[in-house]
Amino acid sequence: MTKYVNLNKRKLPLWMMLVLMVISIAMGWAGCDGQRDPSLAGMEEAYVKRVVDGDTFITGNDERVRLIGIDAPESVKPDTLPEPYGPEASAYVKELLEGKTVYMDVDVSDTDRFDRLLRYIYLADGTFVNEKLLEEGYARHVVFPPDVAFEARLRDAENRAKSDGEGLWGLTD
Repeated sequence: MTKYVNLNKRKLPLWMMLVLMVISIAMGWAGCDGQRDPSLAGMEEAYVKRVVDGDTFITGNDERVRLIGIDAPESVKPDTLPEPYGPEASAYVKELLEGKTVYMDVDVSDTDRFDRLLRYIYLADGTFVNEKLLEEGYARHVVFPPDVAFEARLRDAENRAKSDGEGLWGLTD
């Protein structure tokens, strides 16, 4: 004889209720709530169609986006050899962003002199990409006022990478 649980006048087998509870608990532990980080609400969503290099990508709408506060070593500059750690930075950003939806936040300036959108970039889980690239040594911190909202945070990320010898900071001559 199967036992039933009464939920709002619907009867479900007890075993089904237990399975649903276990799945719900497991999803909560894994952080799989199907939602994006709430701090991303109100940010501009963009699909990353192609990564150009370690600090620039192209959206699904063919807009060029430049990450604020970072400068990755060059890897695709015409008529020049790639800079040390440039190809690694480009490959890492490609793996991190290409084919994914990101969330973009503007500071003061909308575009730079090359008409690229200037943005802070976040992944759906809330990862601050600009900071992550600095922390892992894939870029250097640069400041172009008036876009300085996260200047101290980004500088600190670069300093941690330097002291730990991460990425380009671990290169020897």
